[in-house]
Amino acid sequence: MLQITLFLLFSVCSSVHARSSWRPFNSLPSPCECFRKCGPHMFMPYSPIPALPPPHHWSVEAQRSLGLPVSSGTFLPFLGHAPSPYQDLQFPLVLPLIHGNFSNNDNKLAMHPSVVLVIDRNASTNEKKFILVDTGLSLFKHNLVAALHSHRVDPSMIDTVVITHSDTDTMGNLNLFPCAEVLSSNRIAKENFFIQQKMPTFDGNRSDLPFHKLFENTELYLTPGFGLQDHSLIVRNVENHGTVAIVGKLVLNETDLASSNMAIREFATDDVEQRKLWQATRREVVCLADYIIPGHGAPFKVSDELKSLAECHTKGTETTVTTTAPSLTQKIKKWKIHKNKPQN
Repeated sequence: MLQITLFLLFSVCSSVHARSSWRPFNSLPSPCECFRKCGPHMFMPYSPIPALPPPHHWSVEAQRSLGLPVSSGTFLPFLGHAPSPYQDLQFPLVLPLIHGNFSNNDNKLAMHPSVVLVIDRNASTNEKKFILVDTGLSLFKHNLVAALHSHRVDPSMIDTVVITHSDTDTMGNLNLFPCAEVLSSNRIAKENFFIQQKMPTFDGNRSDLPFHKLFENTELYLTPGFGLQDHSLIVRNVENHGTVAIVGKLVLNETDLASSNMAIREFATDDVEQRKLWQATRREVVCLADYIIPGHGAPFKVSDELKSLAECHTKGTETTVTTTAPSLTQKIKKWKIHKNKPQN
């Protein structure tokens, strides 16, 4: 009887050990490995297919969708002389893939965010970094894939995806980039991501936007406004463009920044401190950038008039904030205190 009991116990233990050591799923490739080895259509049976083959985009004359009426609801990728990232080009490259749009007529809100590809390169090692800023609505996944292919870039080549703010329209196509590191506000808030340093182009007594260096010419800046953890990608040393700021919902379009303050009117709460914070952040980005790619409009040059409205002045090669208003950090602290204050 004892022998039978020991035999059964040994059999059960062996079975448990075999089950615990037999893990067939460990041998399967990760989603990223499968995406790269098997191809996107094996990984995702319904993966978007560009309507036009990439060579079409390589040969067409430059066109933009900017002239289309907002009511058309059509958001086409930028079709230009698509430079190959493998050519001997001047890096970094800033390539708008989809130009955003925005309208609010008769209480009908129509909007789609800008999607931008940035290719940075380390001059000494020649290593390239492919950064995608926002991914757009899933409705436009075909446009996004076609636009990437027009620059000879496959979704599996994207190293980093930056989500500027936590709206569904900025992250609708995240599933297309299983190999990328995703930088979103939730993750950044949890990991204390930003380095508390002074902005290099500002008077240290006036401004201290925190930032995190991503690569050779690219930095991620905390730019609160629509949300406390919103951020913008700053790309420096862009040929013929200087410093380019890709800002998400901080700025909707050029008209919004120049006169209408549409973003703040449409999306800010009734909290006075939030509105002040949003304005302060916009001023500092205007003083920093030579060009801005807004969240829902075409790229535009930051004019001298805009810098004057933001109370900036140029000193040598630096742009400095001249106002004696409280720093952005002080405004953030004030807003947090205001939000947490018990209401009577």
